[in-house]
Order: sequence, then C-alpha cells, then structure tokens
Amino acid sequence: GIIFEWSAQVISRLQIAEGLRAYVIREWLRPTRLLNWLHPAVWAFQFFERHMRRFMNDALDGQTVPYIIAIPMPAGVYSGIECWLPEIRVMLILWLRFTDERYITRIQVALVDGMLDQIINVAKAQCLPKDFRLLDPRLDGFTEPIDLRFDVALRWVREDRLRLELNDIHLKLHLPR
Repeated sequence: GIIFEWSAQVISRLQIAEGLRAYVIREWLRPTRLLNWLHPAVWAFQFFERHMRRFMNDALDGQTVPYIIAIPMPAGVYSGIECWLPEIRVMLILWLRFTDERYITRIQVALVDGMLDQIINVAKAQCLPKDFRLLDPRLDGFTEPIDLRFDVALRWVREDRLRLELNDIHLKLHLPR
C-alpha cells in the first residue's frame, strides 16, 4: 500500500500532539458533559492521567506503539475533483509514546494497493472523454470518435518504487478515405 507520513518535526512544529490531547479532554472527557458523569474512564483520566501515563510507559517499556483507526469515507461525489468515488477505506495510524503529555510522535495515513487501483479506474472512467478528438485539434482528421480504453494497475517494483501500468489498451482509429 501507500503510506503518507508526517514527520516528528512537523508534528512538533504544528503542536499536533498537544492539540489532539486538548481536543480529547475538551470534547470527550470533560466533566461538564452530562453523559461523562456516568463513565468511570472520564474520572480516571481526569484524576489519574499522570499515573496512567506512567503505567502505560512502563507496560510498553517506553516504546512507541501504533494505534490504528479505520476510517471509511463514504461513496459519493467529491468537490475539487468533481468525480464520484467508491467507498474509500483509509487507515489513520497514530504512533503513541507515553513518556510525557505529547502522546503522538508520528502520524501516517495508509491505503492498500487494491483500493488505489479501484479509485484510479473509477476516476479514469469519469474523467477521460468518450472522444479524444475533443482534447487536441490535431486529432480532427479522424472520422470516427477516438475511444481509448485501458485498465490501470499499480505494481511495486521495489519497496520504494511504484510502477503505473496501463493494461488491455483498446484504441481504434478511423482515417478518412
């Protein structure tokens, strides 16, 4: 699959770890939220965060560990590309370390290869014109619509090198008589 990563320097500079911790405490764990009065985790976190952090750090031996959140993005038309896309399953990977209050040390977003193939082929079908003569006036000499069809596949040549392959190319050109 493909992984997009935000480095520790970016996370530190943008204060993502601090902001996310503050957001979780403010939105999910605040005692003024009525439902939180019934949940013991809220109170445990409020009063024992430092102790819980020390426990987690000891249990994990100070190591950084991944916390993976599956995020399904619903099928639909997305602005910016003005194209219908199928459901996209994205993995948000938060790398956590409990040595201090900046729990998040790295952030990654991952997509599996098959998902990318599917997205590319769906977008291609909507974005390519039915007649390629509309794209370039030099193609006006052909008498029939130029309908180019092909399948897109992604193949990993090496761990760090992705190859884009066009397979099953179909093209018929009609010349004037």
